[in-house]
Amino acid sequence: TSVVVSGESEAVEAVAGHFTSLGRKSSRLKVSHAFHSPLMEPMLDDFRAVAESLSYSVPVLPVVAVGEVTDPEYWVRHVRDAVRFKDGVERLVGEGVTRFVEVGPDGVLTGLAQGVLEDVESVHLIASQRRHRVEAETLVAAVAGFHCAGGGVDWEAFYAPSGARRVELPTYAFRKRRYWVESGLRAGGVVQAAPSAEPETPPSDGLLRKRLALLTEGERDRELLRLVREHAVGVLGHETIDEVEADRAFMELGFDSVAAGELRRRLSHAAGVDLPATLIFDYPTSRAVAEHLRVSLDTVSDSAADTVLGEIDRLDGVLGSLDPATDHARVAARLEALWRRWQDTHAAAEPVSEPAQDLDVASDDELFSLLDGELGSS
Repeated sequence: TSVVVSGESEAVEAVAGHFTSLGRKSSRLKVSHAFHSPLMEPMLDDFRAVAESLSYSVPVLPVVAVGEVTDPEYWVRHVRDAVRFKDGVERLVGEGVTRFVEVGPDGVLTGLAQGVLEDVESVHLIASQRRHRVEAETLVAAVAGFHCAGGGVDWEAFYAPSGARRVELPTYAFRKRRYWVESGLRAGGVVQAAPSAEPETPPSDGLLRKRLALLTEGERDRELLRLVREHAVGVLGHETIDEVEADRAFMELGFDSVAAGELRRRLSHAAGVDLPATLIFDYPTSRAVAEHLRVSLDTVSDSAADTVLGEIDRLDGVLGSLDPATDHARVAARLEALWRRWQDTHAAAEPVSEPAQDLDVASDDELFSLLDGELGSS
């Protein structure tokens, strides 16, 4: 899906022009020489002489390379031969690597690795710097992202110059709820360092569809637009949704390839749909993405009934735990009022007869039998 062509300008421009005519994107790299092309061959003998004059030792840190890095000829090939980036990333994954940190002035390699690892689970990609972002904040976010991905961080060294000290976390004595992270590793997906990130749990099947089915058409459109803008805010590290205008192009908002991949991942996760890798190029604004989401979700007309029946099933699971002496009459009255309101709303379209039972004395099974019959359960 992405390749670098290197060589004489005329030939390179002809290749780029061909793919541009097919509707593909191309951009010219700002480099001093046509590295990894035949144009490097005149300097290889001199380069080899220098490489052979150096002393080599086995690296202290592991290095993934096609060949031995202690061999001078490896570095000669490195100047001339093609860069096998995809092969290198896949080899790392094959050897069990799950966290990638790009150390450099931007997230270019992180974006490229996203494309390579599109279908690989439990891999985390983190860029230590991003163009047009505050360096210190981005680096701290990268360290935090690495930590959240299960990586080991020397926090004593990190906080040493700041004068920070350990304190007890405040508790909330009236709610019996834990807030501790149970595991250092998250469930999967690809994540970049960002000030905010959603939980990496698999999306509930049809949850968004069911929620949207209860809304009017206009409300559905607004809900999907809000969803897209909120995730765009998280990707860009902004604080409020107002900073992501609905009709402003993502490129104008500061999106790059890494941010584009992150937004696509977040929205795919939130909506439970497989969105295209070229999402923000095909749909360049938040409103356009929201409209595409609406089509992708393909909310069917009977999903509202499925949602209601699902709620009845959930209610069925808890009704039996009520105390008949104290709760039965109150709950029965609410169910009766709900049924009568629903009957009145739909009487013109589909007349419904009065229930024969007295709801005040009906059993739990009788109540649910009534609801299932009147609301259309099979």
